[in-house]
Amino acid sequence: MKKINIQISNDTIASVAIRELNSQISESKRNSPEFQIVYAPVTACIEDLTSKAKKIARSGTTIHVNKVFKLPDTNIFIALDYPKKTGLIDKFKRIFKQV
Repeated sequence: MKKINIQISNDTIASVAIRELNSQISESKRNSPEFQIVYAPVTACIEDLTSKAKKIARSGTTIHVNKVFKLPDTNIFIALDYPKKTGLIDKFKRIFKQV
C-alpha cells in the first residue's frame, strides 16, 4: 500500500502542496474513478488547512490535525502541525538567531 504524506504548516502554500500531491500520484492512478471522487475533497482539505494554519499563526494558538483519505491501494495523509514540531538542534538555532 502506497502512503502519501502532505505536511502543512503556517508557511505552506496550498497550490504548492497540491502540486506535491500530484507529483506523488501516477498518471494511471490520477485517471482512476476512485481518485476522481477523492481528489476534490483532498484539495479542499489542503486549502482549508493552509488557511487555518495562517489564521492560527496570527492568533498564537497551537493545532495538530491529521486527516486520512483511503483509496484501494493508496492512503493520503494530510497533517497540519502548528507550531512545527522541532528538534533540539532547531531550538538552539532559533535561540542563537534571536541573540
